[in-house]
Amino acid sequence: MFIGFADLTLLAITSKTFNKNYHVLLFGLGESEDSDFVSSAFALAEEQGLRLNDNKIVVMSDRGTALIKSIHECLPLANHMFCGVHLLRNIKDKW
Repeated sequence: MFIGFADLTLLAITSKTFNKNYHVLLFGLGESEDSDFVSSAFALAEEQGLRLNDNKIVVMSDRGTALIKSIHECLPLANHMFCGVHLLRNIKDKW
């Protein structure tokens, strides 16, 4: 079965430096944004030497339930915040 790019979910793990440059540390494409996909991406990042489960790490996400579940299960020490852009879009869409 062929899956077009529009049907895939992109998960990107990026970092922001002190001088506000962004770097892509890891990205993955999956068929859905389920907790297995997100958890496996976090596990792969850890295998590659990225220390994501640290209290100095801030994870920003939308309010996707699978993503929130995986962040809390896989990265219990990391700080989790919701993305302001996504929150503003939600407000505009509802009101």
